[in-house]
Amino acid sequence: MNSDRAAERENRLREEKRKVEELLAEKKKEELIEARARQAQEIADLEAQLEAAVRVRIAESAVEGKMEVEKKRQNLEQMQKALDEQTKIRREQLNANAEILKDSEKVRQESLDALRDARKAEVAALNTKKLEINQKIHDARIAKEERLQMFDDSKNDEQKKILLKKEGIILNGVGNSAALLNSLALENNFEAFKQECRGLMTRHRKFIMEYSNIEPKLLTIHEQMKNGKKIEDCDMDGLRSALRVFRDTAMNFNSAGSTAETDFQTKIGIVIDLLTPLGSTFNKIESVIESYEGGKTTDSAEVDPKSVENVKTGEGIGSLLVDAENLMKEIGKLIQQFNVIGNDHLQKTLAIQMEQAQSSRNHHAIQNGPPAYDSTPKSKAAAITEN
Repeated sequence: MNSDRAAERENRLREEKRKVEELLAEKKKEELIEARARQAQEIADLEAQLEAAVRVRIAESAVEGKMEVEKKRQNLEQMQKALDEQTKIRREQLNANAEILKDSEKVRQESLDALRDARKAEVAALNTKKLEINQKIHDARIAKEERLQMFDDSKNDEQKKILLKKEGIILNGVGNSAALLNSLALENNFEAFKQECRGLMTRHRKFIMEYSNIEPKLLTIHEQMKNGKKIEDCDMDGLRSALRVFRDTAMNFNSAGSTAETDFQTKIGIVIDLLTPLGSTFNKIESVIESYEGGKTTDSAEVDPKSVENVKTGEGIGSLLVDAENLMKEIGKLIQQFNVIGNDHLQKTLAIQMEQAQSSRNHHAIQNGPPAYDSTPKSKAAAITEN
């Protein structure tokens, strides 16, 4: 009986214990469900907060990006404005330089015209003087004939010789004067030719200076184009202007008055022929640079499409620079031959006359022998005179 009660009590305790465990399990399950619900809510809240923060950040980034873009745009506008101002100033300077060159060329041309007019007047005066000298020679010859006719056949032959000698001295002096006047005219004409040569070399030197100023930029641009980089700005207006002035001077060159007029005229013709491809080469360089900057080909008839293709393949403008350098070397060699020195026609004529006079005196001494010592007055030898 006691054992049955004990068993019953044990069963009841087990049942109560089971119920308690079930209650605890149920309570723990509810707590777990509540915890999971809270975690889910917290995660949802965190996601909402994160989404809100991301939207705020995106909005801030958009505002900052707009501000940065606006700032960069303003900077670019300022740089473009400054570049436009510099370009305007440079063009004004080039225009001013062109006007100065034009005025100086006008003054030089007026000076040359005045010099030509003065030389024409000198030549006219020299021609008049030559006519006077020729008339004197003619009159002297007529007087000689008249005086010779005055002598009778019975007159002393020695007197005739003396008369012939005096007449020869007079004619020799007149001839010397004519030769000196002709030498002076040649000297004036040669001086005008030297002025032409100096003007040509001055224009060539200014052109070389312009190319020397721009050549480093062109070499830098060539390297930048080979490496596919952004190239620097290069203004070739000054170079083209100097080339145009040099070409005009060469076209107007006058070789009259030189000792080799045909030779110099041929050389200046070769220079002009070389200037044409040189100008075309500079045009090609500028067009290729513009094509590289714009990323498109050019429609210029002077530009070979292959040159533009070379830019795309990384060859740059090296071959064009080499062509320009070779042409300028050929032109430079020719221009050096226009560096003429003075040709003193007057001194040469005087030297020839002195040599002839000395030879004539020696010949006379050989033919006549030493002078006789008598009381007869001797005539003095005539000196070389101007008139």
